[in-house]
Amino acid sequence: MDTTNDLHNLSSDELVHLAMKASSDNKHDYAIQYLKQARQISQDPIALYLLAAEHAEIGMYQQAIEELNTVIAALPELWVARIQLALLQILTGQYQQPIECIQPLLTLPADNHFRHFAKGLDLLTKAEHSQCIEELEKGISLNKEIQPLNKDMQNLIDQILKNTNPDTSSSEDSSKGTHMFINAYNTSL
Repeated sequence: MDTTNDLHNLSSDELVHLAMKASSDNKHDYAIQYLKQARQISQDPIALYLLAAEHAEIGMYQQAIEELNTVIAALPELWVARIQLALLQILTGQYQQPIECIQPLLTLPADNHFRHFAKGLDLLTKAEHSQCIEELEKGISLNKEIQPLNKDMQNLIDQILKNTNPDTSSSEDSSKGTHMFINAYNTSL
């Protein structure tokens, strides 16, 4: 289905919604096409955030990292982008101690899930696995807003447990069917 001619009549908002639908249907090629067209119409950082999500989903991690850095420069309080950037940096080994992008989250109130996710990721970089898991679990329990983020954090916990204690891993692959590290959080944006 060639959609390039049809895209010119759509608004940026319509294209973003089409991209989120395509992404949820695992049609990443269409999602990327819609988001790139949306970015031509409007320099909306949310469209770029979603494009970064798609690039991460298809394994273009460096592209996603660059896009997330641009998003954070435009929307420094888009906490979910900071968490996703930290996850990608950990995944690719492109971080320093401490992870710079999550530092502002560490000063959030104690009942903020982003604070606990940031603390967990920071502890992960220090190989403090049990404390990392505690913080991630606390973040999951506090997060009522972004369920896909909870799923990513639970997948991370499962992966940590699998890597640190292979005898306790379940017969089901913890990464099966996941969008490890980035989801398009359409309900939170």
